[in-house]
Amino acid sequence: MTSLPRRAPLLGAVITATLLLVAVCAAAVLSHVAIDVVGDYAPWHDTYDGVEHSSRLAVVVAAVGFSLLAILGLLWSACDAARSAHRAPPPRIARNVRLFVLGVVGLTVLSVAGMESLDVLATGDSLSGIADVFGGSLWLGLGISIVSGLLASALALRVARFIERTRSLLVRAIETLIAELSRRALCDPCIVRERPAIVHLLAVHIGRAHKRGPPRPA
Repeated sequence: MTSLPRRAPLLGAVITATLLLVAVCAAAVLSHVAIDVVGDYAPWHDTYDGVEHSSRLAVVVAAVGFSLLAILGLLWSACDAARSAHRAPPPRIARNVRLFVLGVVGLTVLSVAGMESLDVLATGDSLSGIADVFGGSLWLGLGISIVSGLLASALALRVARFIERTRSLLVRAIETLIAELSRRALCDPCIVRERPAIVHLLAVHIGRAHKRGPPRPA
């Protein structure tokens, strides 16, 4: 069985990967919308016009799914640490900040290109060049995607530190709840004496209902 100290790095890596995917989805949607808006006022032909962008909804749904996965992983980690006898070290999320930021930016660029490629292929059209997937201008599309990736990664890193603090609070809260439930389970007679009077009377009446009374005199 995997020991508790070894679970923390694995869980930290899983939450880091999930948070990275959430940041990439958010940055890709933001970049896609920003390129579309800027393209409306650009002097060149905006290749995003006349294309139904159904990929945006798919990416948003994916971001929500990854967010729920990260929350479930956080709750599982807190419950596992609270019930164990040996306190597991807190998982470190996004240890390598530079690698995390580069991953978000790089995957954002690829996601924006993939989103527009799928949208164009869904309409039956074809792409004339790599610039078409970035709204008609390669450098402007790359610039917007990189800026969006940097913003999303910075926000994701703040969320990572918030998750680390929240996990510690959750562990203490769950430990307190477990201790209180254990105390009440050990003091069960005390709980019985503390029952409301009407509940006590009903319990006594039901307990005596099956007993036969003394014989009545003839």
